[in-house]
Amino acid sequence: MVDKQRAFAALLVQGVSISEACRRLGVDRKTGHWWKNGRRVERDGVLVTVMQPVVGRRPATLVLGRFLGEDERVVSADRVREGRSARAIAAELGRAVSTVARELKRNASPDGGYRPHASAGPGGRSTRPAPAPPVRTGGAAAHRGPGAA
Repeated sequence: MVDKQRAFAALLVQGVSISEACRRLGVDRKTGHWWKNGRRVERDGVLVTVMQPVVGRRPATLVLGRFLGEDERVVSADRVREGRSARAIAAELGRAVSTVARELKRNASPDGGYRPHASAGPGGRSTRPAPAPPVRTGGAAAHRGPGAA
């Protein structure tokens, strides 16, 4: 299978379409798309496997720096249920302890558990509310425009 994936990647680099590369190699077109774009397999909301792309695009697992990715949050939730510490979870994920501890605290449920999907994720996180407009004093005259009598 690895030989076919290498041949598939070489054909794509040469400019052959995914459909044509799959035909030449005798591979289903859907499999070709998985090889090109990567694939995530989830069952009951739990990440089972990640197929990395063979050529081209960014990896299916993306390390976001300060925040945990969705798959990392799911793993963290599983480890919290197992009773593991933030330090042990961080070591398993290859992340800083502070990142994992902050995520566990931010998305903690009232009963002490962890809600991995409570986070809106990067880009969707809540921002600070806009500051309130200044309070005007001076009555109705202060609200009139220039030249109003």
